[in-house]
Order: sequence, then C-alpha cells, then structure tokens
Amino acid sequence: MTTMKKLIYFIIAISLIGCSTEKNKDEKAGATMDITSSGLDYASAKLLLNDDSTAYESNSIKYAERLKLVLSGVKGFNSEGGRIFPGAHMVIIDEKGTIILEQTDLFSDYDSTGIEESKVDLLYVQMIALAPLEIGKEYSWETRFWDKRGNGEIIAKIPVKVTGPNEVEVKIKKDKIEFWRAYLAGEKGIKSKAEFSPGDLMYIEIEQVKGLLFEEDSNHMSFESVILNADGSPASETIYDTLKLKNISILEGYMHLSEKMTAGNYKWVSKFTDLVGKGYVEATVNIKVVK
Repeated sequence: MTTMKKLIYFIIAISLIGCSTEKNKDEKAGATMDITSSGLDYASAKLLLNDDSTAYESNSIKYAERLKLVLSGVKGFNSEGGRIFPGAHMVIIDEKGTIILEQTDLFSDYDSTGIEESKVDLLYVQMIALAPLEIGKEYSWETRFWDKRGNGEIIAKIPVKVTGPNEVEVKIKKDKIEFWRAYLAGEKGIKSKAEFSPGDLMYIEIEQVKGLLFEEDSNHMSFESVILNADGSPASETIYDTLKLKNISILEGYMHLSEKMTAGNYKWVSKFTDLVGKGYVEATVNIKVVK
C-alpha cells in the first residue's frame, strides 16, 4: 500500500437506489465549499465529518478526523453499453501552493469495466487529517471528477485548517526552533475551553521540539511566563526559570493562578529561549477566569 493510501482514503460509493431527490445544491452547512461543473451535473453536495452524522461547519478539522465530500444525483456521464467511466483526481495543497499529497486517478480500478450506470446514486471522496498534514496549518483540498468517455467535469475546492485535539487557539512566535504542535492544558488534561478558576494550574505543552543547540551535552533553556490584563499591564508576577536538560523533546510551561485572581479575560504569555542557540518559542493564549 502506498503512503498516500495509508494516510488518505478515497472511495467511490455505488448504490442500488435511484438518483437522489435532494433539491439544494452546495449544502454547505456553514463551511466554505467552491464547486464548479461543466458537462456534468449533480443534485446536491454535502460535507460530513467522521460518522457522517455531523456537518462540516467551520472549515476546521481536528487532527485524525475524517472529512467526506458527497455528491448526490450526478448526471451527464456518457454511457457505453449501460456503463459509465468516471475519473477522480485529488490534491492537497499547502499554504505556499505546494502539492503535498496527490492521487492522479482514484477510480482507475474501473477503467476496463466501468460502472453500471443504473446503480450509481452518488460519488464521494474522503480524507483523514494525518501526516504530512500539520496541526495549525491551512490547506486546500481539491478534487476533480471527470468523464473518461466525454468532456464533462466537476471541480471541488475546500479550504481545510487542521487543529489539535483541543479547540483553544495558541498563537506562536518562533525563531530557529521547530515543533509539531502546541496546546493548552489543565490539571485534567487538554483544555477544550480556555476557562480557569482562581487557584488553578495552567500548562502550555509544545511537542516534538527540534532545533535546540547543545552545550556540554545538555540543552540550556530559560522560561518566562506572565498573565496580562486587556490593556497589556501585568496581572501576575513574572515567572522566570532556567533549566539544564538532556534530550528535550517537549517544552512545558506553567502558571498557578492566584486565589485572589478576579474574574475576567486575560492574556497568558509564555516564552522558552534556547540560551545556547538563541532560538525561542513564544506562546500566547487568551484565557477567561471564572468564579
């Protein structure tokens, strides 16, 4: 099995039911989806997540989730002896315009036999957000369906942002240091909401760190952390610490909220600095303190 087939799965669905009776084209459920067609037509288009019961609404998909594009009531294929011959070309393009994954023809298994026209109710392709897709990056998922016995085609372009297992945005500034993902956590694990109570512990986790330089077989790091008010003034004391560690792969920052912390919205800023190579990673998270 190729790397592509291990990471991204594509399927043509064949149903014994007749053409779909759905009337609305481009049923986007709040997500952006650009579909153009020429020579081929379809009754409706849907974007679904995971178990097919959840609509894709925000153009964001969590790492390891599955996204499916479903076209119902596709018409216009030229028929030979009651059989049609569809093609499907798929690419995933990164923010720089580079193709990072490509499958030239997902339906090549049907080149010689075709598919019985009366049994085709819908076409769909699906992707799973795994490597080489990266958390925090945006991509364009583009699929072209075409008629191998004619000139018809349908082209779908869907923007996709891959997020971590949490829903909290961590804004990053960095230099000379690379990593896989960064996320906000509490004492019970990854946070889905950036809400804390006075006295809580907060953590910033940065995983699979690369680019740190060594001195005496160790990484020499500093860590700074502070909570800021909306106007940028300090709402907490600044934590500063230095570390001498070997084989760092994870950076973990922390902040213990004061029991006297008042309810409101704040900004938590944490900075890790490589004291040898002078590289750094700075993580900023908007948090809410609730009583």
